[in-house]
Amino acid sequence: MILRYVVFQEKLIKMAKKAQGLSMTTIIVAVLALLVLIIVGFILANKMGVFGKGVESCQSKHGECRESCRANEIKIGDHSNTDCQYSCCLPIYSEVKH
Repeated sequence: MILRYVVFQEKLIKMAKKAQGLSMTTIIVAVLALLVLIIVGFILANKMGVFGKGVESCQSKHGECRESCRANEIKIGDHSNTDCQYSCCLPIYSEVKH
């Protein structure tokens, strides 16, 4: 009877140690995964900043920077949201050349 109790106690201690090791491993893996996500986030944030500058350019929108737009053009931006000093003008229609 006492021998069974001792064996049972040893099994409980082994199980407790195993469970503690598993949770410690899980915590380490979770911390490493979090660090990887943070690094990837910084990389993507920097790339988006570069991409945003390209989107803001008037030429990337197929427009031209002018002081005022012509009759067949629309104003798609100004100096606050494009790289133009005055206005970014975009043709309303494109002429088809045959």
